[in-house]
Amino acid sequence: MHVNLTCPRNSLYSMTRKSQEFYTHEIPKQDLGSEVRYSLTFRRCHWSYKNALLIMGDSLTGKLKFGSGKNTFGYTTPGEKYFAPTIDDLNPAYCAAYPNIVIMCGVNSVRKPDVGEKEIQEYYRLYKQKIQEIRILNKKGNIYVCPIAPTKKETLNQLVSQFNRLLFNDLCRSPTCGAIYVQGFADLVDPRYGRLSEKFSYPGDNLHVNYAGAGIIARSIKNVMNVTKMNKVHESRSYAAAASHGTDVHEGDRDHVS
Repeated sequence: MHVNLTCPRNSLYSMTRKSQEFYTHEIPKQDLGSEVRYSLTFRRCHWSYKNALLIMGDSLTGKLKFGSGKNTFGYTTPGEKYFAPTIDDLNPAYCAAYPNIVIMCGVNSVRKPDVGEKEIQEYYRLYKQKIQEIRILNKKGNIYVCPIAPTKKETLNQLVSQFNRLLFNDLCRSPTCGAIYVQGFADLVDPRYGRLSEKFSYPGDNLHVNYAGAGIIARSIKNVMNVTKMNKVHESRSYAAAASHGTDVHEGDRDHVS
């Protein structure tokens, strides 16, 4: 159905969010002669978009879902996914506008043939460079980095552990990255064998998690987002309390106010 609505002078037209799923709006060029036309657009962002989330990563992100209902992030956390199968495919430019970014990538890089400690260091340097570029483009967003998930191959898990240690010990402590490590992936491990549990994976598949495994990953992401949000609320209240008591709090001291 095609509908044309022309707004007369001094008029206001309101489009709901739902209507924009079916209709577009534009102001076509017109010959106004010597007159001047002013067009003002007012937008209101729903509060949930402060929780908007971009998940950028490999095929392990496939079963993570947005929306309402079971096995989703829920209506309070809208977002989208960007497929990046390898570290080379991570696209910092896509992360510029999101308040929350989750990076879950690496296994397809470290499992390439003939990868050793030297190659792990090189992949890590590239990964860190990508995170630093994201931080330059998005100075205020929360950047969450997920460890590479465990696999069923012992030799591959050794490489995964090397890479994850670099993420935890270096990247997430780097002031140029400002990244937050996502805890909880250890729950995917079968403690009897030290590898990806059959309970959370598919028979014969050494890498991919099933829906139960995806649930653990989603829960880990939501948990770290909630902790970050609560920490920021506490920091803001502490800062406000110190300011109300006349305490001289410098910008660099905010993290130390208690």
